[in-house]
Amino acid sequence: MTCPFNLQNSRSEFVVIKMKSQTNSDFFPEKLPKPSLSALPRSVVERSSNVTLKCQCHFQNVTFMLGKLQDSGYEKEQSSAGHDAEFLLMNLEPKNAGTYFCAYKITGSHEWSEKSEHLQLVVTDGHDGPGASSIKTDTRIIFVTTFSCLIIFLLFPSVFLIYRCTQHGSSHEESNKRTSHSKFPQQEASGKRFRKNPGKNHWMKDDSLTPAILELNFFSLSLTHMQIY
Repeated sequence: MTCPFNLQNSRSEFVVIKMKSQTNSDFFPEKLPKPSLSALPRSVVERSSNVTLKCQCHFQNVTFMLGKLQDSGYEKEQSSAGHDAEFLLMNLEPKNAGTYFCAYKITGSHEWSEKSEHLQLVVTDGHDGPGASSIKTDTRIIFVTTFSCLIIFLLFPSVFLIYRCTQHGSSHEESNKRTSHSKFPQQEASGKRFRKNPGKNHWMKDDSLTPAILELNFFSLSLTHMQIY
């Protein structure tokens, strides 16, 4: 007993199977490229605010997955007919901060793509938000100004004391010079005699009386000598 075999039909079926395999390889590559992950409006947000993490890829009709590096049990999935998916995180707390990533898989496939680049989400307490840099800058300016004023305040008394010591030393030397110069007039005045001014109620120096007094002393000494003999 012979079994009929249609060579033409077998060839056509082989061509169809080959085309399907090529089509699957085109739409389902062995290694899917990594998606991109971004934060809207920004990756640094205040406490109790909301943020949207957007994952994008080059394929449509895919399922996106959002994960957290610090929490292996954190995983959110979302199907999309387009090229992206948005994950809304509401009422954020500091515990929600961390490193996030996303991946995707094509419909009909169980293999996930490569993970996206990591995105660091920062949740502040309201004092370290966008204006924190300006606040820190103002704090630095205040600190520098206060420190400069303190240095000036401490430097001024030091300069004043140095100035006073210098002035005191110069005045002391000047007084010593004056004292040394004043001794000579006193020594000269010790050999001079004073007489009373008849028209004025004070004594005045009279250099003309000095020779007369010397002659009187010499005369008295002569009389004494004559009496002895």
